[in-house]
Amino acid sequence: MSVFGKTLFSAPPFIRWTLTPVLVLAALFLPLMVGAVQPTIPWVVYLVELVFLALLAGFWLPTRYGRWAFRLVTATIFVFAAVVLGQEIHHAMTAGADREGVWGPVFEALIPFVAIGIPCLLYTLRGSSPSSAPPERTFARLVDPESLLSYELTAALAKLHSGSAAFDPPRDEAEEYLGLFLDPAYEMLDNTEPVSPYAMALLPDESVIFVDPVPRPSPATPLLGQLRQALRQGATDSGYLCTALIYTDTQQSLPGRPSTKVLSAEIDHHADYSVIVHLPLEFTAREPLIGEISADIGKYEVFGKPIR
Repeated sequence: MSVFGKTLFSAPPFIRWTLTPVLVLAALFLPLMVGAVQPTIPWVVYLVELVFLALLAGFWLPTRYGRWAFRLVTATIFVFAAVVLGQEIHHAMTAGADREGVWGPVFEALIPFVAIGIPCLLYTLRGSSPSSAPPERTFARLVDPESLLSYELTAALAKLHSGSAAFDPPRDEAEEYLGLFLDPAYEMLDNTEPVSPYAMALLPDESVIFVDPVPRPSPATPLLGQLRQALRQGATDSGYLCTALIYTDTQQSLPGRPSTKVLSAEIDHHADYSVIVHLPLEFTAREPLIGEISADIGKYEVFGKPIR
């Protein structure tokens, strides 16, 4: 997806507040303007209205619903491109292949169908574009926590799950809350504080809470073990839907290379989904830097892996 598309669908506050008045006015006055010219409103106007309304829904609804609104936007664009191409092909076939230039409009409609329609279809089915893999890069600035590194996180998870089912509600819900789970870590990094391990959980009423570690059975019990035990206990007693364990670790990318500090997030969902996201860190005198994000299948340590 283009930079414009990624920026639009990430819906930062500036984009939302800038485009919302424009979209509302366009949605209200477009049918009136078209109706003043001709009594029958063409189907194109209905599709444009649907795109306006879906964009507004994507901007302002909670993320779990907004992502489907954005998929409706891309689905509508694909349908429009496909219908236009189909109409041109039908017109060319009925006009007769021997007429000069009859296939010219077909090729003109084919270009936007391939360049815009097909990527929109893929985004509708996958929730990401084929080019979503993060570019090869070294360490870069920690972005504004408002964006929560959404593009890089989405790209790493899309790469991990490539070839799996396009629609996976447990996975979608877990990934939706990943940014929220990482928010406290980003704030600590922004304040140049070390990231202390912490745990969070999604409750059945969709509220998110911090989870305190269980008391140490012995002084030798590590904090991560306490937090994992607290998450397992809460999953049984309080019905957690999704949990996160955030901590820093070290990772050696290549033999002979120095190890890198990594911010790790273990995300588990009660409906058979577990993933570990790794965000390589590098600390400078002024600010923390984040390298290329990666993801691995998790160990199902909270809810356990269901028997199939």
